[in-house]
Amino acid sequence: MKILVIVPTYNEAENIVKSIEGIRRAFSKVKGHDLGIIVVDDTSPDGTADIVRDLMQFVPNLDLVVNKHKVGLGGAYLVAMAYAFEKKGADAVFEMDADLSHDPDKIPQMIRKLDEGYDLVLGSRYIPGGGIPQSWGIHRKFLSVIGNIVAMVLFTRFDIKDWTGGYRLLRRWVYEKFKPHVTEYRNYTFQLSSLYWALFYKAKVAEVPFHFVDRTAGKSKMPKLEYIVRTLLFIITTRAQEPKVKKFIKFGIVGFLGYIVTSLGIWILGRMNIVEVLVWSIATEAGIISNFTWNNLWTFKEESFTKILDIVRKFMQFNLTSAGALIITTITGTALASVFGTQYRQIYLPFIIVFLVLPYNWLMYTRIVWKQTGKK
Repeated sequence: MKILVIVPTYNEAENIVKSIEGIRRAFSKVKGHDLGIIVVDDTSPDGTADIVRDLMQFVPNLDLVVNKHKVGLGGAYLVAMAYAFEKKGADAVFEMDADLSHDPDKIPQMIRKLDEGYDLVLGSRYIPGGGIPQSWGIHRKFLSVIGNIVAMVLFTRFDIKDWTGGYRLLRRWVYEKFKPHVTEYRNYTFQLSSLYWALFYKAKVAEVPFHFVDRTAGKSKMPKLEYIVRTLLFIITTRAQEPKVKKFIKFGIVGFLGYIVTSLGIWILGRMNIVEVLVWSIATEAGIISNFTWNNLWTFKEESFTKILDIVRKFMQFNLTSAGALIITTITGTALASVFGTQYRQIYLPFIIVFLVLPYNWLMYTRIVWKQTGKK
């Protein structure tokens, strides 16, 4: 298998020789593979590219790609990957920093994972055996650790522990799949977005622990606030476009409309001097009717019912499944009103809906009423 290590550089004259030496030492421990290095330089003013050109005269399998202008980390990787796969015929490539923060001694272990059948191997700082520098300030530790937690939670992929790391090994097909989706991400968002799309296309992922080492020479290239905001926006907007998430957002909007209807009903009925149980049950039923109507027309449009008899039948089924919500709201609302007073009805209602009714309704709607059973 032909595997090339891509090393993007910008003003890394102080580090590039040691970095290449470390990679080549790691190569000596790998058997059965054709290995090489590609340095992709963003036209560094410190002469990094000139140093690499000198090394190419006596270092085998070392290539240099120089961008005419600065294209950023993600842009540099995409340029170098295209060169590696399309011009050099690589089967897989490493992503690796030039500042010695990524331990080259992990290269043989990561390649073994590829040999075992994995498609994408992550150098991970957040699994046992990995770590981040103790010297990092609290702000950098916070950004790194919290950034990974946010990605795990919002993507609901808790099996991946290091979402934002830049030490990776991936197969050609993984690159071909994520490339159309990540071309606009020229900086650090590239790392997270490419991993997201690799997982979307079912890449088999392994993580190998390594200790991230802070650079000792050259200027740190910590992500700016702008890139952090872009990464967060990528997570939110991408997640919101997923069919299941989009459907749940619609479900939430319809539920909020149902809450408004119920709240209005409680306000009107509460002034009619009728028993408390009727106030809550009638208002809740009005909200249930609103929920059925809009969920059928919008949220579950693909599974909706258009024939009159089907609508009537499903509405009856909907009311039966919503009986739990009706009972929950009526009993809880009546009980709270009797204990704390009817003047706080509008305070009770949102808590009842959010913590009791919403989870119950989502379960009933997706498992029973609009259950996907194929063509109706």
